[in-house]
Amino acid sequence: MKRTVFHATHHFRAVKLALALISIFFVCLLPLRPAHASSLNHNANTNSLTVSPSQNVDAVLAIGHSVTILGTVSNTVAVFMGNVTVGPHAQIGVILDIGGVVHLAPGAVVSEGIFIIDSHRQTLAALAFGGLMSLAVYGFRVVLAAFLFIWLLVTGFFIARRRTPSTSLAFERPLRIFFAGLTMTVIPLLFTAMTAHFLSLWPITAIIVLLYLLSALVGMSVRAGAIGRMIAKTLGESDRRAPLYGALAVLLLTNVPLIGLLILLLFIVDSVGLFLFLLRMKTGSMRQEK
Repeated sequence: MKRTVFHATHHFRAVKLALALISIFFVCLLPLRPAHASSLNHNANTNSLTVSPSQNVDAVLAIGHSVTILGTVSNTVAVFMGNVTVGPHAQIGVILDIGGVVHLAPGAVVSEGIFIIDSHRQTLAALAFGGLMSLAVYGFRVVLAAFLFIWLLVTGFFIARRRTPSTSLAFERPLRIFFAGLTMTVIPLLFTAMTAHFLSLWPITAIIVLLYLLSALVGMSVRAGAIGRMIAKTLGESDRRAPLYGALAVLLLTNVPLIGLLILLLFIVDSVGLFLFLLRMKTGSMRQEK
């Protein structure tokens, strides 16, 4: 029996939620059905698909049809709006059934697992909402990463041309800088919590959150520039590429699986503290000039 080889690649960030996994799984398996249609027994009257005892296939996908497995399916049987009947000597890897019933005869072997989801309107709505939310989160992270990269790259070039003493400050007193940023982070959080009870405070809260984000962006630029110069110095290259190295380093660190979001939050807090120290240094220099 001719076997069909199917290769699929998934981006690890696009399949964090199980709902997105199911959606991508169905899309990727769509080419399999025409490949197996000629080798499987199809009954047009009963809308059923049968794998005979002598057949051995890799995967089966059926939408709106029932499936009877009497032979061997080495990978997955995926059925949407249909029933799955497994014979006594059948061997299957995984069964995924949405909106149907699975019948297992004594002696049937399912090596990996059986997953059944009902077809109620609430369940389908929850699946659709979860899939859309996962795509929205993924899209937001892509847009945020692109914005941060462009911002750090552009502002890094401006900071490098001015040659301000902020680079040395970025690595001085790291604990004081971080705790200063952590203290300032409490203020927008406190006003946000108060706004939930007193809606009249939302203009003040919006201004405070906006100032917090702007200070974080400025601090990020300085921190990324300092990291880029350190990388360029380690590689023995000029400071012209330091903004690029810094932006890439921040982008890679904040997109590490599982802990990337935590690194981004810590980076924001540290950047706010760095901005406060820069503002203090700027104010002190202006007083000395007077």
